[in-house]
Amino acid sequence: MAEHEALSFSCDPARCQVKATYRVRAGSAQQVELRFVVPIKASVSARFGTSKGSVSVTGATATRVSETLSKIPLNYPEAKRPPMFEAAVVGPLGAGLNEVSFEYVQPLGGQESQSEGSMSQFFHYGLWPLREWKRAQGFTLDFAATLTRPAPSWWQRTFGTVREMNCWFGDRETMAPPPLPLRRSQRGDVLWLEARVPLPVIPETVGCLIADDLDIDD
Repeated sequence: MAEHEALSFSCDPARCQVKATYRVRAGSAQQVELRFVVPIKASVSARFGTSKGSVSVTGATATRVSETLSKIPLNYPEAKRPPMFEAAVVGPLGAGLNEVSFEYVQPLGGQESQSEGSMSQFFHYGLWPLREWKRAQGFTLDFAATLTRPAPSWWQRTFGTVREMNCWFGDRETMAPPPLPLRRSQRGDVLWLEARVPLPVIPETVGCLIADDLDIDD
């Protein structure tokens, strides 16, 4: 049974290092397999406590691709749509409380504004597979997204442009995702967005947009 997830995205101008860590309680020692959709055939690492999990990455099935496209807005014509992959992670759980984590690198998508000549970048991450897990009644998600970006000066904020990041939950089926109550802070040359969210209902996705001069609700 899953009790907690810590999900983090550490982003630079081209990509994000994704890490998901789960706190899972098992009634007995067992071997488990977890499956995740990943956007590229990249190296995925996994750990079950102090043990390294076995990982294999294969092309996603047509059923999985169809499911993903119904939940994540990929703005590509079919002929140019990038392939999707599925990572299978296998490892041991001990009786009692366990920590399971996996991580990989996710490239940022991009879209150029013709009128402003600036590039907006984005990524989406699927949360809906958690709906298939047994979850504790008080299941919570700790979310963090960081962007390498020097703190903007007063001059830059007043007369220039400021690179910003904003994130949200998405749910295309119900159109009523829960709020993502972000706390924003600048620590050295890194912008931090953080939230702790109780999730009695799991939204389909979390998405983030990186662009110049975003309207941010404080």
